[in-house]
Amino acid sequence: MTGENKHRASIHTFAAEAALVATAWILLYALNGWMFANLEVTEHVSWIFIPAALRMFSVMVLNWSAVMGLFVGAMITNNPVLGENMIHALIGSTLTALGPYAATHLTIKLLRTANNFQGISPKQLYIFGITGSLCNVVPHCIWFWIDGAASPWPTQFTPMFMGDMIGTTIILYMASFAMKFVIKISH
Repeated sequence: MTGENKHRASIHTFAAEAALVATAWILLYALNGWMFANLEVTEHVSWIFIPAALRMFSVMVLNWSAVMGLFVGAMITNNPVLGENMIHALIGSTLTALGPYAATHLTIKLLRTANNFQGISPKQLYIFGITGSLCNVVPHCIWFWIDGAASPWPTQFTPMFMGDMIGTTIILYMASFAMKFVIKISH
């Protein structure tokens, strides 16, 4: 494969991965709204938020293509054309995409773990969940406070943090179990 073809293939792979993550975000967001509508505090804050797990898992596995996919997916679910203010959608989507990147890389470095879930203990998964939740919730709450658009930060922080934590923990445990199962089968 020539250098130009490798570059083209890597761009196609990046775009396909980003599209996959964006689609997964949109579907999980809709599923979460349907399953946990009674636990929503606001349109974007819920006591259980399953898409939070996609942030950590996808960035851990796909890195920057996941960041791009999360940004695109969040822009679509923020709906700047029909609903959200474009500035709010851009800032919220940026925070949604960059928070898990920071959390994933910080946690991998601090825990000295691999970025493929191999050898990660339940305690470390819990730390990933906490870090991912904090790196999402704190910047969002600061933005809400600066913008003046939301109720006092504790009203947003607690359910947003718990929703991210619960959603992330559920899915990361499921992913960890699945990876262990796949690894056992392949050996």
